[in-house]
Amino acid sequence: MTERTEFWTRNRKICVVVLSLLLLVGFFFMVGGSSEQDKKRQEFNSKYPELSKYDSAYKLYCANSTLLSEVYRNCKQDPRVSIDGNNLTSLASQLYLDLNLAGKNLMLPTIHAVNNVTVANEHLGEVFHQNLFVENVGDSSAFA
Repeated sequence: MTERTEFWTRNRKICVVVLSLLLLVGFFFMVGGSSEQDKKRQEFNSKYPELSKYDSAYKLYCANSTLLSEVYRNCKQDPRVSIDGNNLTSLASQLYLDLNLAGKNLMLPTIHAVNNVTVANEHLGEVFHQNLFVENVGDSSAFA
C-alpha cells in the first residue's frame, strides 16, 4: 500500500468530504451551470415563445438578433399576408441563412426584398431563392 492510500484509508472523513465536494462541483457544471448556448436559447424562448419550435429562427437569432426582430415584425404585422406569420418568419430566417446574409448588417430595403421573396415563394409555390436574382439582390443591395 502506498502512502497516499494509507492516508485516505486512515482519514475516511476527509475522503468523504473531498469526494462530496468533487461530486457537487461536477454536478453543478453538468446541471446547474448553464452554458452560453443554453442562456441564448432561454433568451430566445422568452422573447419569441411562439417561434421556439423553429430552429431556423433560433439560428438567425444567434447570428443576428436585430435582423430576426425586423423579420418577425414584418412577417407578423403585414396585413396583406395571409400565411401564418410564425411559419413565414421561420422560412424567411432559413432564406437569410441559405444566402449567408445572417451575419451581415443589412439595410431595410434588403430585408424587405428577402422577406417579399419568402412571401412570393409561399403564395406562388415556387422556389425563387435558388435563382441568381435573389443572390444578386442580397449581394448588391446596400450593406451598411
